[in-house]
Amino acid sequence: MQTQHLIIIAACSIIGLLLMAYFIRRAIVRTFARMAAIHTAELNLRREHIAELSSHIAKLIRDRKDTKARRRQEIKNLKDAYLSTRTLMQDPDAPIFGKADHQLLMQVHVMLLLAKQTWHAMPGTEPIKLKAETQAQKVLELADRISNALQQGVPA
Repeated sequence: MQTQHLIIIAACSIIGLLLMAYFIRRAIVRTFARMAAIHTAELNLRREHIAELSSHIAKLIRDRKDTKARRRQEIKNLKDAYLSTRTLMQDPDAPIFGKADHQLLMQVHVMLLLAKQTWHAMPGTEPIKLKAETQAQKVLELADRISNALQQGVPA
């Protein structure tokens, strides 16, 4: 081989090595950029997830405070009801049932009659229909007794 050929081969080899180094470096830079973008996206996703969890925790804390306040009110109402019942039990002349109880029994009677009519349309519900009818009758009798007792002024 002649010297010219060797010089051309050496020059082309150097240019090839430089081009190969350039493309390898470019591929490495792209890979790092892609990994950085993925890492940034994961960080943003984690931040959003943490923010969402924080909002859920805050909501749970608010709900717990509301529940505590509601339970305190229920306990207070139960204590008041207990104390009023205890007061009624200590006074033997106080009526046990009032007009509100009579109204409640009348509403129960109406609901049982509606249930009976609903079950009437369904086959195979005869025992339930009979039970609802019997209970409605008993509730009506109890409401009448309370009404009569209230009208006569006798404790029920």
